[in-house]
Amino acid sequence: MVTKKSPALSTNEIRAKLDKVAKKSPAPIIQEVAKQEPIKKIGRKSHALAGVEYARIGVKIPVNLKTEMVVAMATTHKEYPTMDLFIAEAMRVFLSLKR
Repeated sequence: MVTKKSPALSTNEIRAKLDKVAKKSPAPIIQEVAKQEPIKKIGRKSHALAGVEYARIGVKIPVNLKTEMVVAMATTHKEYPTMDLFIAEAMRVFLSLKR
């Protein structure tokens, strides 16, 4: 024997409930903007003075003179950490000599 149950809700009530469910959308996902970290400088530290214009020069010097310069920079003249500063100061002193 097959008995047919009548639904507790009518077809229109079921459709109304399904319409409400379909209209509810999930809350939108809001992404936060990641802060960009400043780029770290790569390479050697610059010893250039701000506001001073520099020009690149290329000269040939004897090997033994360059070796003496490197030794002096490492020992007696540690205040000039780069060859650029050392040579700039040497040229400044040489040009200030009165002949």
